[in-house]
Order: sequence, then C-alpha cells, then structure tokens
Amino acid sequence: MARTWILLLLAALAVSSCGNSSNPFDTEEETTDDSEDDGNGPINGDLTRLPGTENPTPSSEIYRYEEMDENGNGFALRPMYHADTDSFSIDNLAFDGANEYSRDDEVPSLGPAGGTGPFYVYEAAETVTDPVNGKEIDQLEHKAIYAMSTSGATEAVVVRTGGYEDFGFGGFVYLRNDGNTVVIPTSGQARFDGDYAGLRDFNGRGGLEYSVAKIQLDIDFADFNGNLAQDAIKGQIYDRQIYDTSGLNITQSIIDTLNDDAGSIVYTSLPVIELDIGPNTIDANGEVYGTLGSKRVSEGELEEFLIGNYYAVLAGANPNEITGVIVVTGTDPRWDDVEVRETGLFTSDR
Repeated sequence: MARTWILLLLAALAVSSCGNSSNPFDTEEETTDDSEDDGNGPINGDLTRLPGTENPTPSSEIYRYEEMDENGNGFALRPMYHADTDSFSIDNLAFDGANEYSRDDEVPSLGPAGGTGPFYVYEAAETVTDPVNGKEIDQLEHKAIYAMSTSGATEAVVVRTGGYEDFGFGGFVYLRNDGNTVVIPTSGQARFDGDYAGLRDFNGRGGLEYSVAKIQLDIDFADFNGNLAQDAIKGQIYDRQIYDTSGLNITQSIIDTLNDDAGSIVYTSLPVIELDIGPNTIDANGEVYGTLGSKRVSEGELEEFLIGNYYAVLAGANPNEITGVIVVTGTDPRWDDVEVRETGLFTSDR
C-alpha cells in the first residue's frame, strides 16, 4: 500500500513539558470475538464493536482501538504514556521519528474557545539523524491528542498525520481502566456535559488542523425497552472552533465559505454535529456506538456536511461519565475536490 506524501517543513522549536502521572495505554492488544454470546448484547442485534477486549463485562476493563484497513486507519499501535518525560510512544507509523511524541511546542493543550485543556497535544520529531553519515532525514508531520476523564476511569488518544495528499496512517484508542465498573439503570434519564477536541486531516491536500467544542449527551435509561440494554441516546457537539497547528483560529474562514453558497441563510457559527437517535447504541457493559453528522444549506438545499460514527464507554455506578471518539468526513468547502476527516475525542460528566 502506497501513499503520495507532502513533506511539511516546520520550524524547530523547544519542547515544553507538563507532567501527568497516568500510564493509560499499556494494555495488551486483544482481538474481539463476537461469535460467542456473553449474555450482555443489545436488544435487537449485535452492538457494533471495534477490536479489543474479547469478553467485556460491566466490571471489566474495556480497551478499544481503530480497526486496521487498507486506507491507513488503525495503523497506530500500542500508544503508551511516559510520565517521566511527558511523552507518548506510538508504534507502526512511518517517518515519525523514533516513535516518541513530545508535548507540542506551539499548542501544548486544547480546550473550549478561550480556555486551555483538558486535552494534551503531542508531536513526533521533525528530523532523524542517519547514524552512519550524520545527515538529517526530514520526518512527516504527526500529532496526537490525549484526554483523561475527571475521575481517571476512562481515557482516549487519537493520532493522525498531515504528511500525505490523501488520508494518512493513524489510529485511536479509548478505554475504561481496570478496576472501574458501570451500572446501567433501568429507569430515568441523564445529561452529560463535557469537552471535545479533534485532529482534522485531508484527502486532496496535506496538513493538519485542530478542532475544539463543547459536547452534551442525553441518555434515556428506560427506553428503548429491553432486558439487558436500554439504549436511547441523543446529543450534540457545538460551539465548534477550528485552529491551525500554530494555534491560529481559522473558524471564520470556513464560515465565510459556507455563507458564499448558503443563499438567504447566514451562518454565524459552524453547523452543530448531532447524534442520531436509534436502537442498539448502548449495551449492559456500558459500551456505546452510533452514527452522527451535521448538515449545511447549499444553493437553497439542505445537504450532509459531515457524517460518521461515534464510539464510547460509560463508567460509574450512576453512571457518571462517558468518554469516547468520533470520526466524521465530508467535503471541505474551502477547496475544490478536498475531503476533510475529523477524528475527535471527548469526555463528559454527569
């Protein structure tokens, strides 16, 4: 499998460091086997599960990662945090230095507009030295974003590269840590509020961008009715802002382009990403899966803008938190024949 690549030259800057004592992703990989019914399935069929934990239970650790495919998805393997150097090691991505990701020197953290955190940004080395002749070898641009929930029970990391003309190699991981459980109620509803951050890569051009937003998720634990799963969920990702990798807010440039084609509609913010409501989205183990997207008005017609999937895990006796990942794609209105993919992570509390 080959990729046409664009080398992006970045200025060499000193790396800042900010410690975090977590060591989240040192779990051994497992292969999901859904051929056996463990009695915790959704009501009307199998919940869509990513690779990872084979036989999850409400009280077990759950580890999920992006499935590897011929398009470059899921190639990032075994992300591990190193507290002593505030860095990640991530395997199986070409030309990302020595697989070590340090805190980004220009945008070390991301958060809602006007704030910082709770998302930490890491980058691969820009050059590697040939040990024989001492010459420098330019590397491709790779970034990673990491988040931990307030309690530390759940975590997620995503890594993408902007060094290719089409979507490059990368991946994501999310998990509920060992020793944490979930109890799914059989009645009532719950609202979860939190934050979101993402990496945006492209098909048709190179480069990376960041996104930040707020997220609200609502769960109805009484409906749809079933013995083992209650899985009605809705939500939205809103107040979205887009930044380049130097930290410059470029949201208005996208809004302006949307307005060029919107006719009588005037956009003052980016379209909200909304979760689709439907069955088979939450199981008794606290795993969550569904579809989501946003729409835009173009030449007087309402059309899809971004569309994709979300994956998450619940934790807590209430439960009181949810952490996960979304992947959406769509046409980027700023350029002709360019597709954007946004891979984001979120953590929300009740």
